[in-house]
Amino acid sequence: MKKIILLIGINFIFQFGLKSQNIHVISSDSLKKICHQELDSGVLIINFWATWCGPCLKEMPYFSYADSILKNDNYQFIFVALENKKQIKSILKTIKKNKLNGTHYSYYENELKYLDKIIHPKFGNQIPFTLKINSNGKDYKIGGFSNFDEFWEFIRE
Repeated sequence: MKKIILLIGINFIFQFGLKSQNIHVISSDSLKKICHQELDSGVLIINFWATWCGPCLKEMPYFSYADSILKNDNYQFIFVALENKKQIKSILKTIKKNKLNGTHYSYYENELKYLDKIIHPKFGNQIPFTLKINSNGKDYKIGGFSNFDEFWEFIRE
């Protein structure tokens, strides 16, 4: 039994790398708490995406690059894949390919149409959707960022 577990672990490391990310399935209540919190300091960037979304995939390198620049700053990145639980392998592959550090969630419930009540009133089921929370309040971006400079300005203002 130990050999089987060891082989599975080694296979996982080779398949997803030593820095593989964990994906947690998040409930509506937990997602609502994250999106509606208030911060006294720091910046929380929450990105809603899917593996089938071209604009989502296009902007992922911006998150990765910003994270490498902001290592010592008080920034936290959360990624929420709006995918069925059956897509976990595809989500993990996308995360690894794009070197996305941060906290990763998968959200899929029958009532996706009510996400504007959970995430933000302007969500409108359009992805990518990026929510920024800091001590000044909340800001959001519907749709993909055109370039890194646009993304950088959004997260730094």
